[in-house]
Amino acid sequence: MRDEEEKRTKAIALLKTVRQKLVKAEKERDDVVREVNELKEREKTDKARERVEKIRMQSEIEQANLEREKAIAGLRIQFDKEISLLKDRQEKDVQALMGQFELETAALKVCDLPSFHAFLLIESLWFRTHMRRKPKPSATRYTPLNQQTLT
Repeated sequence: MRDEEEKRTKAIALLKTVRQKLVKAEKERDDVVREVNELKEREKTDKARERVEKIRMQSEIEQANLEREKAIAGLRIQFDKEISLLKDRQEKDVQALMGQFELETAALKVCDLPSFHAFLLIESLWFRTHMRRKPKPSATRYTPLNQQTLT
């Protein structure tokens, strides 16, 4: 009997040890599962935060592109206006010069000067109109048509 009792006590002690180890293992497993779940949740929130940030950045980029396109369109319209004004001004100048040349050639025909003198007169007129003094680049700066140059 004593052997049986010793065996029983040993078996009970062994069962208690095994049970303690089992409880400890279950507790560790629960802790690990909890940690994994927490990491997954953190990862989800980080991804959601990154998605929100990405969407915000994309909207800022789109807004900046729209503003840039508006500015470019405005500059293009202003440039086209200035070009058309310059073309009109040049056409008027050319028409005025052509009228002046026609008058002067008509006057030459009326005066009936020798052809060499007529040639010299026409050449001097051409020189006066085409070889005007141009301002130095350092004395002026580019400005829109409605502003004056700096001197």
